Amino acid sequence: MNKSHFSGTMKALRLLCFCSMILTALVQPVRSSSCLASLAPQLRKDCHPDPGASEASCLARNCCWSPLKTPDIPWCFEKVDLCSIVLDSQRIDCHPESGANEAECISRGCQWCASENTTAPFCFYTSKEEATCSARFPIQKRIDCHPQPDATQEICEAKGCFWCSTTVANVPWCFYPADGPYGYIMKGSPQKTALGWRLTLNKRDTISLFGNDISPVVMDIEFHTEDRLRFKVYDPNNKRFEVPLSIEPSSNLSVDPKYDIEFVDNPVLQFR
Repeated sequence: MNKSHFSGTMKALRLLCFCSMILTALVQPVRSSSCLASLAPQLRKDCHPDPGASEASCLARNCCWSPLKTPDIPWCFEKVDLCSIVLDSQRIDCHPESGANEAECISRGCQWCASENTTAPFCFYTSKEEATCSARFPIQKRIDCHPQPDATQEICEAKGCFWCSTTVANVPWCFYPADGPYGYIMKGSPQKTALGWRLTLNKRDTISLFGNDISPVVMDIEFHTEDRLRFKVYDPNNKRFEVPLSIEPSSNLSVDPKYDIEFVDNPVLQFR
C-alpha cells in the first residue's frame, strides 16, 4: 500500500468514526433538565440563596431566572425535569376523555408527560388546587386584576378578585373572570355620525377594580381612510386635557374601507 493510499484510508476511517459518534448521540433518548417559567412555585429549589441575585448571576450558575409577583418565591431556581419530580400517583387527570395529545393538553393549561405506567394520566394537573381553579376559571378567560408587581392573595381578594396559582406561563394568578360583573355595556343603539359611529357606555356594576371609574363614557369610531380606523373614548360630562394631535380624516370618504366593524353587547361590549 503506498503512502497516499494509506493516508486516504485513515481519513475515511476517522470520518466514519466521527459520523458514528454523531449518529449515536442522535439516537440516544434525551431527557434533560430544563428551565420552566411555568414551574409551580412550590417546586422551585432556590439556586441563589445568597443576596444580590440577578439574571446574569443566576445564569452564570447555570440556573433558571423567572421573576414572580408572589413574595418568598425564588426567582433563581435549579433546572428540573417536571416529569420526574411529579410522581404518577400525584397526577390529577386533566384530559379524562380519550384522544389526549400534547398540544390539546397544553391548550387546557395542563402538563404533558408520557409515562410507562399506562394507568397514569399523560395530561395532568400538579395539584388539586390547580385542578379546582382551572375547572372553575378556564385560563383563557382570566383577565389580570393586578398587573403591577408584588401581588399577594390577600391584596388580590381585597380588590374583589380571584386568586389561583398555576404552572402555566403568562397566566395571571390574580384575576377576574371575563364573564364577571365588570366592564361596560352599551346604552341604547349605536348612533350614526358623519365619520362613523358614536356609542354611549355604562358600567355594568358598581364594583371597581382600580378606582375612580367613569360612567357613562362615550366612544367615537371614525372611518378616516380606507385602511385607518380611529377610536376615541372620553368622559362626556367633564372636559379633560387631550394631546393636541392633528389626526384628520380623508377628504374622500366615498372610498370603500378595507375593514368593517361589528358591535357585540353580550355580556359586555366588544367590537371587532
